[in-house]
Amino acid sequence: MLPGAFLRKLMYFAATLLCSAVLSCPEAHSSGSVDKKHVRIGVVQLEDPYFYLDCLGPTMEYLREKYPEIQFSTEEINLNISSEELNKKQFDFLFSPSGFFAAHMLPSGLRQIVTRKPELSQNPSRSVGSLFVTAKNFPGNDIGSLLGRKAVAYESSALAGWLSGLHEITSHGFNKEKFFSEITFTNYGSPGPLSYLLSHKADIAIIPTCEFEQLTKNRRINPDNFKLIGLKPTDFACKTSTELFPDVVFSSFPKADSEIVRELTISLLTMPKELTKSDWSIASDFLSVQKLFEDLKLGPYTDKEVSLLSLAKRFQKELFLAFLLVCGVLFSYYSRQPIGVQTHGRTSHCHFSA
Repeated sequence: MLPGAFLRKLMYFAATLLCSAVLSCPEAHSSGSVDKKHVRIGVVQLEDPYFYLDCLGPTMEYLREKYPEIQFSTEEINLNISSEELNKKQFDFLFSPSGFFAAHMLPSGLRQIVTRKPELSQNPSRSVGSLFVTAKNFPGNDIGSLLGRKAVAYESSALAGWLSGLHEITSHGFNKEKFFSEITFTNYGSPGPLSYLLSHKADIAIIPTCEFEQLTKNRRINPDNFKLIGLKPTDFACKTSTELFPDVVFSSFPKADSEIVRELTISLLTMPKELTKSDWSIASDFLSVQKLFEDLKLGPYTDKEVSLLSLAKRFQKELFLAFLLVCGVLFSYYSRQPIGVQTHGRTSHCHFSA
């Protein structure tokens, strides 16, 4: 069951979306009003409710209030959508994980507008990762000691948490499919990952960077009850067991109006920090997160099932030429066969010798 505070927050966000939808609907305005510019924004679907509550919702509300002359509409898309399918959507802008942005940057012509920088981050290119946490009596201290253990995390598509943790495991040479004996995703419900450890339902919790420090600061946990595994030396404000990556990116497609791109860039860079519990900033390095997506075979790097129909469509010209070649060979072969002569109901053959 979800905590009351979260439910209240969720209801407030739903009400905000409803109001925003009404305000942005052309039918809600008088017939004498000026036609609005329509801006279409894609949103890569994530299971993290706090992304919608603390980032997407407040940002869209801020933009709709600041630009009443623009009709903003959003559409969720799957993380594993291909660049070809993405381009058919005809979006102007896109909210996406940084790895998705990096992987589609060239095929779709995406250009970074801003990148989210969490509160405790100083560098938007290195602002999210994962922390490996066990109970204090866990017998190991490194990544290898987690092999064959039961793991728990929030959800399977978050870069800050599961994906960066999974990438760290593969970077040590382990098979990500067989590393853990069991994996549980709480999907942000109760109990949380650290509660799983204390109740012995899991051996290792993989949580987003800075969550451990926030829970300690708010006295939600006693840090002495836990052990942190595989810590990396870093100047980051929070402890991390993995490499650090950029967070969510807001980017533009080539078809976006240049004046609107300029306006939104300025507005988001100067957007009040308290609205989203973070800053919109600019990241300069996406190579690490692109490699993560490639190594984990996510997004456009997903191993897709190859069907006979898809192969036929892809190689239709080659197949047609091969068909003509086969027809030519068959014609040549049968044209050289002896001619059959029908006599008295029987067929006699004329044989020619060289």
